[in-house]
Amino acid sequence: MQHHCIFTPCVLGWVDKPNCRAAIYVVPFQVLAHLLKNQLSLTHIIGAVVMEAMVKKYQQKLRKVRDEINRWDDLQSRLLSQFKNASSIIERLQVIEDSKNYGSLNCMDDIVNAVLTKQVESLEVILVSMKKTMEEFHGIVLSIEKIHRDSRQQIKVGSSKPSAKQLQLRVGIKPSLADCLDGLLVLYDMHHSEYRLKASVVSALSTLTFKPSASDLCALQQLLVDQPNIPKDEVQSIFDIIFVEAIC
Repeated sequence: MQHHCIFTPCVLGWVDKPNCRAAIYVVPFQVLAHLLKNQLSLTHIIGAVVMEAMVKKYQQKLRKVRDEINRWDDLQSRLLSQFKNASSIIERLQVIEDSKNYGSLNCMDDIVNAVLTKQVESLEVILVSMKKTMEEFHGIVLSIEKIHRDSRQQIKVGSSKPSAKQLQLRVGIKPSLADCLDGLLVLYDMHHSEYRLKASVVSALSTLTFKPSASDLCALQQLLVDQPNIPKDEVQSIFDIIFVEAIC
């Protein structure tokens, strides 16, 4: 069977005769120039083109992850606000419980219980809102996990399963498939670990309701602010590698 190769500035393909089966790949001019400059064989060129197409798909997956992380940042601001409001109420509870702090208002029937009940109700509303916020955080973690799991599964069972060498292949400045998969894994691990930490902090806040400690509340709040499991520089570095074309 004869093989006929076709090269144009934007299209690479081949036609098998006599069955006339054809496979056409659209290739950006600069990518084709890079491959030809390095005198790669047709097999290598086609392999590189296939890898580039796969990388584009994984870049799209990482765009979805980036959108989820932007939503995470919005939830982070909401959770911090909720935590501060809850902490303020918890710190006031001991003062509210002491009738000596009411002065002449003590003449009012059951003033202490009335004020305390109102504050506790407000606190419960905030804690319920925090629980809902945590559910949204969990939803983001599950979404990133699914994107990563599906991506690895596609690599394992795809019709054009890449070799270890192809996983590391870079065309020009584009990332490799390994860069994409590793980035997805790291981002998932970061946000999964941070979600578990936040869940522990929110749980600890509830236990401090009637045994408040200003230092404990401050330490818990700082943990939420710092998000120690999600180093911003590392996250940005991952996206810089994956979307390097947008930077150059």
